[in-house]
Amino acid sequence: MVTVDKENKRSLYNLVWRWHFYAGLFTAPFIIILAITGGLYLFQTQIDEMLYSKLLNIKTEQKEYIASDNMVKFALEQFPGSKPLAYIPPAKETRSALVRLQTPDWKQMLVAVNPYSGEVIGSIDFRDRFMWLIRTIHGTLTVGKPGKALMELSASWAMVLIITGLYMWWPKQMNRTGSKIFGVILPRLRTKGRMFWKDIHSITGLWISLIMIFLILSGLP
Repeated sequence: MVTVDKENKRSLYNLVWRWHFYAGLFTAPFIIILAITGGLYLFQTQIDEMLYSKLLNIKTEQKEYIASDNMVKFALEQFPGSKPLAYIPPAKETRSALVRLQTPDWKQMLVAVNPYSGEVIGSIDFRDRFMWLIRTIHGTLTVGKPGKALMELSASWAMVLIITGLYMWWPKQMNRTGSKIFGVILPRLRTKGRMFWKDIHSITGLWISLIMIFLILSGLP
């Protein structure tokens, strides 16, 4: 009976390991893409500043902004027949105001306006911006609905990856008692070879699993 139970547990463990392996194999490329593009998106302000400095920055000694309605009006004059979508006020005294428009041919233009004089500094297609490309890769891999479905599928499989990983970590740790925290919640850094890398993998996975679950569940909507 004991032998049968051990064989059943071993068989289940092997099954879970296979699911964990295949989930990792499928999700790894997508997780890398999400991590890189998501990380870049955190620095949107700095990247836009570097790429579009001439549009975003102005030199002025004036103190009073003109009315925002007038700034929108001046932006619309550059693209007749357009519809205003958003107005972004200057972030500070030396920044331009931004007006987002939809043109008759369905382009979305971002128009930079001097908030003191109303002068239109320049414009750029909203979807030609580098950060729009990053956002599109992050959400749809630039291929629309099929890419979005792949991203959501990979996020769902990442949940399988986490759950199976926790299962493989958990049973062995339940047999450990006392102060044996190394190999359970802290890696055994003095070990070498397979044991060392197994500890690094499993315990790192343990610590980031709650964060990953939150990121996946919050990102799916």
